[in-house]
Amino acid sequence: MKKILVVGADGLIGQNLCKLAVEKGIDAVGTYKKTSWARYCPMGIMDPINAEEVKEVMKRYQPDVVFIDSSCDSPEYCETHPQEGWAANVEGVLNIVTAAKEVKSRTFLISTDLVYNGDKDTKYVETDPPEPLSKYAQMKLEGERIVLDASKQNCVCRVSATYGLNKATPKYNFITWALDQMKSNRAVKLLKDQYVTPSYAPDCAAEMMLMAERMCVGIYHLAVPECLSRYEMGLKMAEVFGFDPALCVGINSNEVEPVVIRGKNTCLDTTKVVKEIGRPFMSFEDTLRELKKNDVDRKKESSIETGKSNNFIKIT
Repeated sequence: MKKILVVGADGLIGQNLCKLAVEKGIDAVGTYKKTSWARYCPMGIMDPINAEEVKEVMKRYQPDVVFIDSSCDSPEYCETHPQEGWAANVEGVLNIVTAAKEVKSRTFLISTDLVYNGDKDTKYVETDPPEPLSKYAQMKLEGERIVLDASKQNCVCRVSATYGLNKATPKYNFITWALDQMKSNRAVKLLKDQYVTPSYAPDCAAEMMLMAERMCVGIYHLAVPECLSRYEMGLKMAEVFGFDPALCVGINSNEVEPVVIRGKNTCLDTTKVVKEIGRPFMSFEDTLRELKKNDVDRKKESSIETGKSNNFIKIT
């Protein structure tokens, strides 16, 4: 693998894919839809909905592998803006995969644990049948189908509650939001009865790079080993960062009216990828310690770092 294209390079996993590619000496180009952020490798604006624009970019760079980190990855936003969500997660994916196939590029799509209905008592494995409960999950599942139908060489990586330092935009993820609240001595209400295996963006990116190098195909799960409720995650954050655990207030899902329906347990089993790649995922606690070491400060995470814009390019 000598050259990659990261579509959605301002996404949490997209950022880390670009960073890793540079560290590995891989020729990388990143694209994004709106932001003016440019870092780690040459980046420019590309609208995945514009089929001709996507085709031109693919023809110009002819990457070995294309990674897709969707620009519309909020379940709540997609639920209330279904047309925009469908355009990004389905139509855009179709354009990218079609153009990638024409230049013989493999495609990796970042998908979601929400394709499962959450009724299972144990972790979900890749062969468990999906049953999406929300519009967002339906969109992501359709994107998966497009990617896998396009080529037997393509890959889908399902993740859950992705988190990490965001160097591209001021957008929160669950972990940075909760840490900011506790840092300001504000209580956070956290669900006790919904369980996930959260996905640490740098760890997932590292796994995906190895998967691409080793020609993995099909569906894989990428997440920490532990199956945790948001409340349990909050208590562990308080412990690692030295906050008062009383700031974590446990509530049940029937006490709130959610925008998006989520299953009770969408924890992902990562046995398959760990066995094939031979690289275990970091524990949730270890990822928090890494975040703490890197100084989780919302001001430093945000797009204040757009000063490093010399990598911006006109890609079409």
